Formats: sequence, structure tokens, C-alpha cells
Amino acid sequence: MRIINTTDSNFKEEFENILSRAKTDINEVSSIVTNIIDDIVDNGNKAIKEHISKFDKWEVKSDTDLQISLESMSKAYNNLETPLRDALHTAYDRIKNYHEKQIPKSWFDFEKNGTILGQKVSPVDRAGLYIPGGKAAYPSSLLMNAI
Repeated sequence: MRIINTTDSNFKEEFENILSRAKTDINEVSSIVTNIIDDIVDNGNKAIKEHISKFDKWEVKSDTDLQISLESMSKAYNNLETPLRDALHTAYDRIKNYHEKQIPKSWFDFEKNGTILGQKVSPVDRAGLYIPGGKAAYPSSLLMNAI
């Protein structure tokens, strides 16, 4: 990891370079993401496997390869070093506590003229998450999406 310091003579230039990496044409990205989602809606796991191959360079041989067994999860968890496991538990607790405050609630308002206003919040039965691997692992991405 490259470190820059505010006292470096070229700090401003280096910092601007870092900031410019984050600039992206959101319209271009949005259309790409929309096309991927449409493809997955239309073609299911076939499309998911094609996109995994394209972006992650992993050839998924069967639909079962898309799922991680409970046995594999348990083995991975048990192989974590204690300080890392403790840090992940702390992160989990903090993220869960924060987001529980954001859970939307159903509410209804009944007016005298018979009008009913409000919103009904319904949980989904299940959700799929895609956490990219790439060159680095970011457990925080998994935790924040899953929690």
C-alpha cells in the first residue's frame, strides 16, 4: 500500500490522483448494471455463471457450485484465527445494531373522510448477494450486505 503524507511536497497532486480514481460516469455504470440485472432476470443461473466467468475469471461448472455448503462455511469459520474471528463478531454486532435503527416500519393513518394513508413493509423470503472477490477480500462488504 502506498502511503502519502500531508507534509509531502507533492501531497496535493497525489491526493487529487486518488480522488480522481473514484470519479465514474454513473450513467454508463447504471446502464451496465441494468443490463446485467436484466440478463439475470431473463436467463437465471446461466447468466450468473456467464457474468462470474467474465468478471471473476471462474468457470462455474454447475448450479450447485453457486452455493456454499454449511460444512464448508463451518470449516472456514473454525479455521479463522481468534483475533480475526473476534473482530468479525465485533463488526457484525456494530453493523447489526446500527441498521436495526433503520428498519422501516408499517404505518397507517385513517382520515375522517375515509381515506387511508400509509405504508406496509413486508420482508422478502430470501435474497441473493454477490460479493466480488477480485484481488482482495473485503469481509465488510459481505457483512454490510448480509446484515
